[in-house]
Amino acid sequence: ATICRHCEEAPCVNACYHNALERASDGHIKRYKMRCTSCKSCAVGCPFGIIFQDFIPYLDSKCDYCIGVSEEIPKCVTTCPHKAIEVKEVEEDLEKNIFFVGEHLAVHTLKWSREDVQPKKK
Repeated sequence: ATICRHCEEAPCVNACYHNALERASDGHIKRYKMRCTSCKSCAVGCPFGIIFQDFIPYLDSKCDYCIGVSEEIPKCVTTCPHKAIEVKEVEEDLEKNIFFVGEHLAVHTLKWSREDVQPKKK
């Protein structure tokens, strides 16, 4: 999954010379876009390769777990046209390809092949 894992050590935060990244009091990594100079130090520092160099100026897709939002169901769940996002309790299960990537975030990966996504020839 290409999502911030909010590492304990957070090498991306330590790599940023402009304080554009910081760890919030709740443990999440916050990004201040106006401080970012696109020096790409954070991309080099990220051990998981989540911060892509060509996306740095547009890095808006980082999940913040809807911190401070009082709604029960996050907007991403209610607006996803493909119903690919849901809120539910899960346990990590490597055999079923369910992996925790954060304290409150799990991903379910699916195996697919190019043939699965190619249009069928008639």
